[in-house]
Amino acid sequence: MFPSHVGTWRASAGRGFRAPTLAERHVNTRAFGFEVIPNPGLHPETAWSFEVGNTASLASWGRLDAALFWTEARQLLEPTFVLVVDSVAKDTVQKIQIQNVSRARLRGLDASLAVAPLPALTATIAYLFLDARDLADDSLLAFRPKHLLTLSADYRWRTLSVGGDFRYTSRIERIELEPVFGGDPRVSAKVLDVRAGWQRGSLSARLLVANALNYIYNLVPRTLEPVRTASVVLTWTY
Repeated sequence: MFPSHVGTWRASAGRGFRAPTLAERHVNTRAFGFEVIPNPGLHPETAWSFEVGNTASLASWGRLDAALFWTEARQLLEPTFVLVVDSVAKDTVQKIQIQNVSRARLRGLDASLAVAPLPALTATIAYLFLDARDLADDSLLAFRPKHLLTLSADYRWRTLSVGGDFRYTSRIERIELEPVFGGDPRVSAKVLDVRAGWQRGSLSARLLVANALNYIYNLVPRTLEPVRTASVVLTWTY
């Protein structure tokens, strides 16, 4: 930590590894209509990670936090299409297998602004920019959106409270199953969750509506994300 007149600076560097799980080594299932086969020869992921950031107060009503990050990874574990000779069909068929990516780079910006313009009102804006690339063939890593924006706000008045979260996820530019699902439409995700609460003494009630706009989208090919759902929770504390 390095305090200064423009906030508190921080920096970090580290090296780590992640061993393949038993499921990743020995998985034997089906996904998207394809057989997922085991790969007991997987190697652990290793990575060097670096970050530099700053936290600054904005008068008495807000706080800004931003950080730049950079990760250099080797043997990254990723699902991949492989051609395998089927012993029954006597022909080569496409199957999915977890494999090691020789080199990958993940870098970007993570920033958030928290404000409280009124005593009863709080709000947060968070933004993530991610550039994730497979350095072996200079291509994007699959299933990783480049932009993620989150807006949150909560207001409390006496025993009542209301709030909401809006999440924007940019269109996923590349999927690992591109040869098969590359023609499927892919859209950005715009999801709104709203909530309301009431509390008096030992009794409280809470309402949550997830995906209130009933936005239809997916993050994985042909797998629909949750549609609009509502839940009510009553709590009595004794």
